[in-house]
Amino acid sequence: MENKVKKFNNYKEINRHYNAFWENEYLERCCLYLKTKCDNPYIPQNAEQKWADLDFRCKQVAYMKENTEFFAEGFPHVITDFGPGSLAEFVGGSYKWADDTVWYDEAQYITDFENLPKIELNKNSDIFTTAMDYTNRIMDMGIVPSVPDIGGITDVIAALRGTNDLLFDLYDYPDEMMDLNEKLRPMWLESFNCFSAAVIKKTGYTTSWMPVLSDKPYYPVQCDFSAMISPEMFDKFIMPELRYITENIPRSIYHLDGVDAIRHLDSILKIESLNAIQWVPGAGNPDAGDEQWFELYHKIQSAGKGLVLYGIEPEALENVVKKLSPKGLFVSTHYCEDKKHAAELIECAVKR
Repeated sequence: MENKVKKFNNYKEINRHYNAFWENEYLERCCLYLKTKCDNPYIPQNAEQKWADLDFRCKQVAYMKENTEFFAEGFPHVITDFGPGSLAEFVGGSYKWADDTVWYDEAQYITDFENLPKIELNKNSDIFTTAMDYTNRIMDMGIVPSVPDIGGITDVIAALRGTNDLLFDLYDYPDEMMDLNEKLRPMWLESFNCFSAAVIKKTGYTTSWMPVLSDKPYYPVQCDFSAMISPEMFDKFIMPELRYITENIPRSIYHLDGVDAIRHLDSILKIESLNAIQWVPGAGNPDAGDEQWFELYHKIQSAGKGLVLYGIEPEALENVVKKLSPKGLFVSTHYCEDKKHAAELIECAVKR
């Protein structure tokens, strides 16, 4: 079996499996992302080098590409990472480099809904131009880069306004909040299209911070803000933006993050234009490979949606593939040791 295991060679070869995933089908087994671990020696000395030094970041990528082995549907996955919710900076908000993220909510850009500041898409903003430069550099290295994490629209508003204030605004300024959400939707779409079109035009494929490949534009839609609101508020304030995004891009995955988000699942499953759902248990909970979540997975699959399980432990794979349908199932594991280990995991997925 080991001799039949192919390392990543080209995107076309693995894209057959990804197209099956997007069509809620499978080829022989579920879509499986496997790679070996790579301890990158290029450690940033400070936050600015980590995010803004593109020469340094490209050295990291080059090392990863040369020192990581990819198997099954694994491929060199490079996130055009400038923190979550970068649309906030594209439309006028500020940003701050930090060791582990980029903050877009350090300074309150919207002080109140009665006196909104200027909000318009600026493709010459610092983060937009830097992200596009990085995108082009990665493509020049023969790698398909991700679309930047521009964020969910309500999450972007929360960054511009401040989460606590926005919670009160849902009661005090519901119409104004919805008007702003509607105003931001075409800006979100234009930003997304700028990056995804550039990548697909040059490489033929695209990806996101989630290591799923596609030959059509896709995005992991989300709303972290929803963990703090009721299902009724979710339906009123969040569902319209989710329908707008999923109906205006060819493919989409919902990033369902944490147990507080489960109460919105019934509404999310009703979005016909949504392809799949990714489940993230959240800090302090068993990981996505734990059988505790299988009832949730069955519900998602029974609704005809694909399922994305990211970063499960290799030893959990056998139980996952045995208990779940391979249709529309994407699984990535926390590294495999070598080619032999990859062969064992692939055989496990085939036998299921």
